Amino acid sequence: MRVRYTPRARADLEAIFSYLDSRNPAAARAVKRQIERAAAALTHAPYLGVVIDRSPEFRTLRAGPYPYRLYYRIRENEAWIAHIRHTSRRLWSGEGD
Repeated sequence: MRVRYTPRARADLEAIFSYLDSRNPAAARAVKRQIERAAAALTHAPYLGVVIDRSPEFRTLRAGPYPYRLYYRIRENEAWIAHIRHTSRRLWSGEGD
């Protein structure tokens, strides 16, 4: 399974890393590694994430011990990461990706 990022997910990554890097570069690197590991896990186990009740075509997967979630959907032989967000923000319904 191939993992791909939507433009929105890439923008999310950029914003997360920029925010963290300006405050704590070591933490930014650690979070980046965990997000990359979570995404890489989808190559072997695309159904690892939990289905979102309000939008069943999407699944969510936590990025290690950090409070970030990857929201993705599976299409053909690809896992498309649609959004990445901090868990303290309100829930994402999968609308408007």
